[in-house]
Amino acid sequence: MRRVPPAEPSTPAPRAPDADERQIASGTGALRWFSEVMGFGFIGPDEGSGDLFVEMSALRQACPGEVRLGDRFAYEVAPERRLGHACAARLRALPRQD
Repeated sequence: MRRVPPAEPSTPAPRAPDADERQIASGTGALRWFSEVMGFGFIGPDEGSGDLFVEMSALRQACPGEVRLGDRFAYEVAPERRLGHACAARLRALPRQD
């Protein structure tokens, strides 16, 4: 009978970082374009990087009144659910400067 060598200890699979360990990018910016019909818009970050996709539902939640071009928001950058592109999430409306 052939002897089977003992199994080597396996290396544990890498784990995903906990929410506290992840670095979450955040910023502020102004609403550059949106369409209620299409259900999305774009926020232009203050630091000048490319525009961020934002869902209309997130805009309405952060700004329950009328949403207007130029409205300013604080946000976190997150991957968009379907395509994985960067989008603005967890929006918080900043005071309007009318």
